[in-house]
Amino acid sequence: MTQATLSSTGTVSFYNNTGSTDLVVDLSGFFGSASGVTVTANPSSVAAAVSSTSTVTATVTSSTGAPAVNDPVAFSLAGSPAGACGSIAPPTGTTNTSGTITATYTASATVGTCTITANEAQNGLSGSTTITQTKVPNTNAVTATPSAVKANGADTSTVTALVKDSSSTPVSGDTVTFVATGSPAAACGSLSASSATTNASGVATVTYTASTTVGFCTIKATESGSGTSGSATITQTSNPPPGTANVVTVTPATKSLPADGATTQVFTATVTVFGGTTPVAGDPVIWTLTGAGCGTVSPTSGTTNASGVVTTTYTSSTTAGPCTVKATEAISNGSGTAAVTQTAVPNSFSITATPSSLPANGTSTSTVKATVKNGVTGVAIAGDAVTFAATGTPGAVCTNANLSGTAATTDANGVATVTYTASTTNGFCSVKATDATNSTGATATITQTAAGAASIAVAANPTSIPADGTSPSTVTATVTATGGGGLAGDTVLFTTSGAACGSVSPTSATTSASGKAATTYTASTTVGSCTVTATESSGGLSNSAAISQTAVPNTVTVTATKSKVAASGADTSVLTANVKTGVAPANVSGDTVTWTLTASNTGSCGAVSPTSGTTDASGNTTTTYTSSTTVGFCTVTATESGTGASKSFVIDQTSNPAPGTAFTVTETPTAASLAANGTSSQTVTANVKNAGANVSADPVMFTLTPSVAGACGTVTPTTVISDASGNAVTTYTSSTTAGTCTI
Repeated sequence: MTQATLSSTGTVSFYNNTGSTDLVVDLSGFFGSASGVTVTANPSSVAAAVSSTSTVTATVTSSTGAPAVNDPVAFSLAGSPAGACGSIAPPTGTTNTSGTITATYTASATVGTCTITANEAQNGLSGSTTITQTKVPNTNAVTATPSAVKANGADTSTVTALVKDSSSTPVSGDTVTFVATGSPAAACGSLSASSATTNASGVATVTYTASTTVGFCTIKATESGSGTSGSATITQTSNPPPGTANVVTVTPATKSLPADGATTQVFTATVTVFGGTTPVAGDPVIWTLTGAGCGTVSPTSGTTNASGVVTTTYTSSTTAGPCTVKATEAISNGSGTAAVTQTAVPNSFSITATPSSLPANGTSTSTVKATVKNGVTGVAIAGDAVTFAATGTPGAVCTNANLSGTAATTDANGVATVTYTASTTNGFCSVKATDATNSTGATATITQTAAGAASIAVAANPTSIPADGTSPSTVTATVTATGGGGLAGDTVLFTTSGAACGSVSPTSATTSASGKAATTYTASTTVGSCTVTATESSGGLSNSAAISQTAVPNTVTVTATKSKVAASGADTSVLTANVKTGVAPANVSGDTVTWTLTASNTGSCGAVSPTSGTTDASGNTTTTYTSSTTVGFCTVTATESGTGASKSFVIDQTSNPAPGTAFTVTETPTAASLAANGTSSQTVTANVKNAGANVSADPVMFTLTPSVAGACGTVTPTTVISDASGNAVTTYTSSTTAGTCTI
């Protein structure tokens, strides 16, 4: 039996003893050579101009449906009429690992169709596609001279349309239709004719005569040859106009917006008299745009209000570049501008690694594919240069040397592909793909595993934190070895998933002798749940813990015009509750606040009116407290409905009339030391005297002020009526926080 090796072209050769070829057998049809060729053009229709291009992609597949690799391909062109084909570059090439080859077609200046055929070499198969070359529209430049006239019913302006073909040659004998549109409607006068025919210089002319209304008249000229339109706007000023033009200020003066076709910005034009700040009301204003990167404005015109202000909304286009936003007022033909810069939207990236887990054996491979799409339209981008970079955790896991290449070009589906080869170090390799428009790109993580781990457990402490952007939770991963006990020296990668997620730091850690690795999760400001996943490298095992981010309550503050009122049944104090958001404090408007009263002793609270209210734009709502006729303390509590937050204010109802001199209060002991154990207690006595005489039946309220948070315990009761000796006695119980508490 004679054996031979099949070549890459699908043939096998047999040789005689002199080294000459006896026989060549072509087995390509049985072993995956070309069996089909498909050709696409994007776009399939272009203008018949040498600046127009289309991307042509030929895909060659084998009989099994797999890509035909390294197959030579040649492109040929056939036009109808003959001049309707441009050129294609490169005209020949070889299919890549995806079985594709890409070329750029450049149009000619002839209207028609061009059939592009791709011929592959292995089996002589071919496929084709057709590109349509359409007529390039004429250009139509419209001017009005002068561009401003007085609204006197007599002033005139010459409106000229200049029509040229794609080679900039004037078009004669072309009928041009003129239409006038006013802002306001009465601001348009009349045209000497509604249409005119271009002369040998490509010019068609009509005469405009002003009306008597201040404003703007836009003259639109449409030529019949290719339907191209152009326009010019004539300003009709007051008659006579002011000696000096009004001042127009456009804000914001500068703005940068993404060229995504959706982002908006409100521009404001303020019109004032020259040399002063007096607003000009009732002045028609028109908005115009000039520049390569302009979007649209709506409305395009308006009239200033009593403050001399008019606004419009600018919406970005999908073209990057500068745009000047101009506001022109009609009364004096004054104008002002703002500068917009439309920045290119980065391409969008997605990336996959298949498989995503490999043994750390130095030979196993993973296919890394990055898909690139237009950041605005979502259309796949062919021919994009993609850069790949590999970073290991720990560093020895991988470098760029583990990639088959650091650069690749996207195919017709927008996919760029490289191959990753594992090292012999267990851990994680992050492969990042970027291009010239997007330095962030996308990252795929490949886990390199070694034997060792049997299980991984993940716990978060605490599991619920406020969504305040600062609160932490400790996330601990415990890796158990196959033989039991903790697995030391194992790299653990921490990742987050969920719309409400904050961040973790560090993103990776090495297990201790007990198999534990920890990270700190910091909350975001979004209410919801976040899943933190820990993946260990020795076996690629993972587990996760969920952290709940709860709403941060609003804050409420209460102030009063008087903290002491006479127990006369008529004395009043106005209380104000202010409500702010708990994160990035801002006033909360439209929040319902309910007022409640708590008496220290029977009858010591009067009444509030109203008992509830709604906060205004400053976050405030008020109520009026009217005293009762009983001496004592009344705690007024304001509770807001948004998050249930509340705050109290204590009003002291004094005797009526109050003593000429305040009573004296002496506390005993004056100082004491207690263990911060949450159980130690101390009796506190307050003695009330009036000019040396004991005061009985006087309500006494005890309040606590800590030197540090938590350093105060509790007093029971909080309010006591003094006895015949003028004494009010309460019991203080310590907290578990060391510090000083003033009673």
